[in-house]
Amino acid sequence: MMRNTRIRLAVAAAALSAAAGLTAAAPAQAESATTIGDIKAKTTCSALRTVKVQGAKLKYIECWRTYRGKKQSSTAVKLCDKFYGEDPYARVKIGRWEATWTYWDRYANGGCSPKYISGWHNGADAKVYFWTA
Repeated sequence: MMRNTRIRLAVAAAALSAAAGLTAAAPAQAESATTIGDIKAKTTCSALRTVKVQGAKLKYIECWRTYRGKKQSSTAVKLCDKFYGEDPYARVKIGRWEATWTYWDRYANGGCSPKYISGWHNGADAKVYFWTA
């Protein structure tokens, strides 16, 4: 269990650092490899994606890996409330796991939420849904 936690932390850190360093000229995918003990996890991440709707936007990155023969996915999501009261929501589904996040900017200054990280879950692809209330 401890080894699995260390791998999750190391791979999540690699994915987030890759996400932070992405620019418009970056390649479509970034790869990193993490080795802890006898386990090697190769992570591939998408470029930063942005989805806009009236008054709100969603920024996210998706990463994939194969861990002990199982395909896994992870996401990092940021919600931005561009106008007061738009109340954006994001739902992420990976296999049987799912979570819903929301963010409301009470000062109406176009602020964004903290980064919401899903962690690694069994499933080859993450489905990301975005809407406003």
